[in-house]
Amino acid sequence: MLKVILARRDEQGGLNATGADYLLLTLLWGTRRSEAAQLRWFDRCSPGELRQSEVSWVSLAGPDEVNPCTRRAGSQVYLFDTKSGEERYLPVTYFAEKVLQRRFDERVDAVGAQKKLAEAEALLKAGKTKGARNELLVRLEEEVERTRRTLARSVFVFPARSHRSKTGHYSDSKSIVANVRRGAGLVDLRAEVDIGLTTHDFRRTLGRYASLLFGESRIVSQLLHHHTPGVGADRMAAVSERYTEQEWSKLREAMARVEESMIARSPRVWNRLKGTDRVRLDEVNDEPVTIFATRNRRTALDD
Repeated sequence: MLKVILARRDEQGGLNATGADYLLLTLLWGTRRSEAAQLRWFDRCSPGELRQSEVSWVSLAGPDEVNPCTRRAGSQVYLFDTKSGEERYLPVTYFAEKVLQRRFDERVDAVGAQKKLAEAEALLKAGKTKGARNELLVRLEEEVERTRRTLARSVFVFPARSHRSKTGHYSDSKSIVANVRRGAGLVDLRAEVDIGLTTHDFRRTLGRYASLLFGESRIVSQLLHHHTPGVGADRMAAVSERYTEQEWSKLREAMARVEESMIARSPRVWNRLKGTDRVRLDEVNDEPVTIFATRNRRTALDD
């Protein structure tokens, strides 16, 4: 399944990248369907949003860099509005960080988008002042609106593909999940095979791997829940108080072990995601996958 998700990322000139990365992180974090979709970049949240804990965010940081809100070091993710009503707080470990770093490098440049918006607004204003033709004004207004929406979407880790999206973030994984089911051989109606697959199965997968490594321990519950009690003007303070430095370190170590055990199931995925600081795994017993596009089929993750 991991191979199919990663292979789908490269389809259609990268148009599936957002959905594929969303599924990868849903699997590595054990998040529910809508929890990770609304994630914002920490550096693009307003001080008020961070202080009031009003949004979910991801922060990429060095191992010794302390987050000013949580007062904990390293890359981390905060999930605000979860399905269970609980808040989740997770360390971001090696492979999840690689996925996020790629998304960070590909995100829209906010400064450039602001400049483009200012130029579009100036052209529209000049057009109205000079009495430009109505069809030209309509095109200029559309460009202004499109640029505004692009800028608004740039705050999200998983921005919506369409500039007409009401939420601004990725919201529908049904199509890519259906394609992953087929690519992973979980559905083949001609062979009377139809095994269901939902994003909730990804959460169960994290739970299974964690249980295999740590048994029925408190750390497994922490990896899956991380809820914080109470509300208030600064709920993030409750999060940071929940874990001592030692507990946070143990949580990060546990997350890294679970993540590595999942990724290592496919040496091809491991090799594709890893940096130069990790050993390359032998792919001889890990066959490449065949993915089906609309008009053809091709072999993917075959170096």
